Amino acid sequence: MGSQTPPHTFPPAPPLGEGDDHDVTLELPSTDRRPHRYFILPNGIEAVVISDVNADKGAASISVQAGSMNDPEDLPGCAHFCEHLVFISSKKFPEEDGYKAFLKANNGGSNAGTGMTHTDYFFDVAPRALKEGLERTADFILNPLFPTSQVDREVNAIEAEYKMDLPNDPHRQYQILYTLAKPGHRLNHFNIGNIESLVTLPERDGRSPRDELVDWHAANYCGRRIKVVVFGREDVDTLQSWVTNLFSDARISTQGLPLTGPNAVFRSFDIPFRPEELGKVVFYQAIRKSRNITIHIPIPDVRHMYRTKPFWFIVRLLGYEGNGSVLASLKERGWATSLDTWIDERTPGYGLLGLHIMLTADGLKHWTEASALVFDCVRMLRRRSHDLEQVFEEQQEISNLKFRYRQKRDSVAHVKNLVQRLRHPVPRSKVLSSATIFEEYNSSFINTALEHLQLENAIVFVESQELPANGPPTFTTTEPIYGGRFTVDSLQKFVQLGDTIDPTLHLPNPNPFIPKNFELTPTGTVSDVPLLLSDTAYSRLWYKKDTTFLLPKSSIKMKLQSPLINASARGAALSLLLIELTHHVFSTEEGDAEVAGFSWYAGGVHDTLRFNMTGFTDKLGFFVGRIISTLLNFAVDPTTFGNVVEQSKQDLKNELFQPPYLVVYHEAPKLLVETHWNQEELIQELENVTVSDAVAFRTELFARLHIETLVYGAISEEGAIKLHSNIEKAIGSAALTPNEKGGPPRSLLLPEGYEGTKEFTYGNSEEPSNGIAYTLYAATGVDDRTTRLIASLVLQVARAPFSSILRTQEQLGYAVKLHPDVVEGSLVRLQAYIQSDREPAFVESRISDFFGHKLGGILRDLSDDDFAKYVQSVVDALEEKLPNPDEEAFRIWEAITHGRYEFDRRATDAAHLRTITKADLVDFYDRYLNSSSKTRRKLVVYLRSQRTAPTEVKSGEKIEDIAAFRQGLVADKRATPVKPWTEYAKGS
Repeated sequence: MGSQTPPHTFPPAPPLGEGDDHDVTLELPSTDRRPHRYFILPNGIEAVVISDVNADKGAASISVQAGSMNDPEDLPGCAHFCEHLVFISSKKFPEEDGYKAFLKANNGGSNAGTGMTHTDYFFDVAPRALKEGLERTADFILNPLFPTSQVDREVNAIEAEYKMDLPNDPHRQYQILYTLAKPGHRLNHFNIGNIESLVTLPERDGRSPRDELVDWHAANYCGRRIKVVVFGREDVDTLQSWVTNLFSDARISTQGLPLTGPNAVFRSFDIPFRPEELGKVVFYQAIRKSRNITIHIPIPDVRHMYRTKPFWFIVRLLGYEGNGSVLASLKERGWATSLDTWIDERTPGYGLLGLHIMLTADGLKHWTEASALVFDCVRMLRRRSHDLEQVFEEQQEISNLKFRYRQKRDSVAHVKNLVQRLRHPVPRSKVLSSATIFEEYNSSFINTALEHLQLENAIVFVESQELPANGPPTFTTTEPIYGGRFTVDSLQKFVQLGDTIDPTLHLPNPNPFIPKNFELTPTGTVSDVPLLLSDTAYSRLWYKKDTTFLLPKSSIKMKLQSPLINASARGAALSLLLIELTHHVFSTEEGDAEVAGFSWYAGGVHDTLRFNMTGFTDKLGFFVGRIISTLLNFAVDPTTFGNVVEQSKQDLKNELFQPPYLVVYHEAPKLLVETHWNQEELIQELENVTVSDAVAFRTELFARLHIETLVYGAISEEGAIKLHSNIEKAIGSAALTPNEKGGPPRSLLLPEGYEGTKEFTYGNSEEPSNGIAYTLYAATGVDDRTTRLIASLVLQVARAPFSSILRTQEQLGYAVKLHPDVVEGSLVRLQAYIQSDREPAFVESRISDFFGHKLGGILRDLSDDDFAKYVQSVVDALEEKLPNPDEEAFRIWEAITHGRYEFDRRATDAAHLRTITKADLVDFYDRYLNSSSKTRRKLVVYLRSQRTAPTEVKSGEKIEDIAAFRQGLVADKRATPVKPWTEYAKGS
């Protein structure tokens, strides 16, 4: 008789082999016909190369299976330190910052990230430069120089990154969770590092941080720990030869080590929590205005059980939002507004199952019952285990559909995903498919997984600014690394499970959104630009058939226009509330739709409500119909209404609690939008709004509208017309007058020579850093193509030296960025935004020095060859082929919503770019950027930390009253279509 697995345990993972590169054919979606080749180098490096002759970008990702949990005990942050220093210089490429310049000149970019047990590097670049990019990246990773002159610089960058994360609730909570791990486990370790851990303490002990880093790199960056994925236009034979030539010299410092065990090549970590560390509740004092429960349950590493995915199957049932779910039950009681679930399985040896509930004010009072409801759901699943196979089969059907018809990822997304999947202990043919597909139902595995999800195995975080009434009297402890305040207690002291299971919980009903018909519609006019199928006083319908990607999916984008939406702060607030109420009411159906591959988004922009709905064509009409019906007919009780209003207010407040550089990035441009209502104004309008107010506004809003839609994808013209007609009939509005239609938002124009500064105080008292947005404007009229494209080129030239000078050399902060766009309404702008501990006026002076002086020299000294490379880099970006149908639909919709309907804008821009000269760049600089220019327009926004004294504005206007400032400005002309409507009509 064979041996049996003991109760509540899983079968062990099979022995981990080195892999076999013979006859490995990766399972791919039916939509992906790009050749993939898997192989292993003699030194143990696993690699995959992908060939796409139509690729617009070459890309590569390299993963090293060494991360922060592999740090030396006495050098916390070592892996992160290594990641920062690797890309500075190498044996073949010693020039510091040469990599950034190479990428910028070739329409490229790069980044890296340090995880618990791995460090990932990736880049993308114009196809012509892929080989050189791969050669540079390989040499950086295998043969970095770790220049002594740059150690202090990069440690300062890590210190800035650490400080930026200090006033961050998720970072604080996770560090608290790590401190609860059993003593000596690598989880309770400081993983980012800072000056103290990387320099001060080692040097105090007479140690050299750089020397220890060099030794650590030699021991850990070795062949058997490296995965490589490369994507290019070349055939797979050529790409494989590049990888072989560039990576075969990687050292084999793990020679002779076993694959498993305490001294293994690939270290596996035991579960960090023993029974005595579990069954805890952590009361955490939030920085943001928030009320949340987060449940963490450590689980065994079962990634080898990819065919059943027992914990993933369960976590999807816990996170289900339809009738009978935990969330539906919580919403019915008025205790919660959202619920999310996940599994973190990035660390070999264990995983963490997580569940996050966003509570209402009343929900915080009932956090104990809300927590118990989660475990009631687990008990319900155990009790109904004999019925789970039918639910699994539905999940299996959906997972097969999602994988089979998954839209192709672009090059960099594909290599990043594939290199991450290579870290999983699954057959190499299934590294992609195993992430999605549920292959085989196994009741034993699922029941065993359910037994792990016990109340006594959980750690529950209760997050709020004030302690709940049924909690402890005070926050007693301060976590030393990030400063989070908390109190730990026994979970079962507060949460007990009853003898019976909550009767509102049940298994999901059959999903009505699962598609059955996947045939591609054969009809529909083929056109490079969208066709105008109808244009009336009431509505306008655009149509574009997908002839490239050939997926059985479609999307509909729609804007509902009314002057009521933005004419007042009250109208804007009520419009926002209509969207939030629709989301809340539709969420029980949305759970089924999302599982079946449908998604939707809605939001307000200027005088429009905008919707984006996408999914399988077979059920798209049903999906859209349910959303529109909910929008028009929802009814809510006063308690639910109050909860949605409170959540809306909380979301608006938290927009201003993002990191300072993100706040100024989003808020600064709004100063020059013609009509805009800020968060404080919207919150004030929401203070006293009632259900009857919302219903009355909805009635008035939908009485008279203009509807504009785009239907895109695998759908016929007749199908598009039917979809649009059904929406028209459901809404049943009268038409707006021509004067009421308005148009896209207009920009306010600064007068020539204007300089102004607006200072705000940051609301987060825990944040030590300041934010600054520094913007230079070129107001040249609606869509001056030449000026806009010159600005794009100037920005492309400026990015690398801007980062090198202000971030690297002058050490102004970790977040030092140039805005990637140059268009704001009809304005051309170049915007820098920085988060820094330095005083805002000083940071401004350094940005001014770069734009007002240094950049001029850089542009004047630009060689003809370098100028040509930058032009080609921008042209390459404009001529990039569409990576997926979502991007094609987005580009069309962007042309519509901008108001010019210039569907061939990218091609026209690319052609026009080739007519621009270096002299044009210098002239643009002298006119709009040079500090001595009389026509330069500058607007600066300071976001001052509460720990920084108010700033004295030494030049230009200090803006005290925003309304008065805006009233003194003139609006630009409104954008108009580049062609008469008749030229877009079918048959024209």
